[in-house]
Amino acid sequence: QAVCQGKDVEEWKWCFKQLYFNKSIDVIGIPKNTHEIFPGGRPEAVKWVLSNYCIGNQMDAKPIHLLGCWEDIVEEIKQYSSDELSEIRSMDTSIVFHNTIEGNDYSKGETKKPKWTINLENRYDSFSYELFNNNIKFVENLML
Repeated sequence: QAVCQGKDVEEWKWCFKQLYFNKSIDVIGIPKNTHEIFPGGRPEAVKWVLSNYCIGNQMDAKPIHLLGCWEDIVEEIKQYSSDELSEIRSMDTSIVFHNTIEGNDYSKGETKKPKWTINLENRYDSFSYELFNNNIKFVENLML
């Protein structure tokens, strides 16, 4: 796995091509900070990748992994079409964990990231595994 980086769109695209054609890399990550270089943010980068490399239609296809989410995972997911979502292998973020600690229930529309900073080394006694699992299922259903 490798993460595509760049100081501007051209450098990012060059980096992507290097990663794509490197046989030792099997998954390409697109970070949340891609919005800083693509005018349309990470969705524009994903669209460029899919339109130029038709990932699902090639024998040597490399899946996409999205790294992180800034504020609202539901709004992040809604930026992609169902065809685009079918090409995204995975997304990692602590935002669902963070929302669960806060007691936010995605099924009630409580999807904005809390304003406090999470410390993953702390123990959070109020953490509900049932709410966490329900929030995860809510996100999974959005991606279907």
